[in-house]
Amino acid sequence: MGSSKSKGWVARFTDAYWRFEKRVGNRPPSRSQRFSARHPVLIGVLVGAPLSAILLSTSLDAENGATYSIAVALLGGTSLGAVFGGTCFWERKRQQKLFGDP
Repeated sequence: MGSSKSKGWVARFTDAYWRFEKRVGNRPPSRSQRFSARHPVLIGVLVGAPLSAILLSTSLDAENGATYSIAVALLGGTSLGAVFGGTCFWERKRQQKLFGDP
């Protein structure tokens, strides 16, 4: 019984969100929003690769081992790239739902 009640609540919340989004965000997306929605992987790489390079250059002179430094750099860059790529992916889904285009 609890799952059907929570499912109804989630569905009502989702419907209310999209009604609000259509009312408030009814202007077409800007060029940068359209680009990021069309290329989420590219945005993720463009953010993650420089961050990995920065983390690698700043952590190599630490007293930690090289393996640790490389692992931290790759993990940090990949994580931030995934966050940006995921945000661009959800922007694509939002544009498809509101305007029918990515």
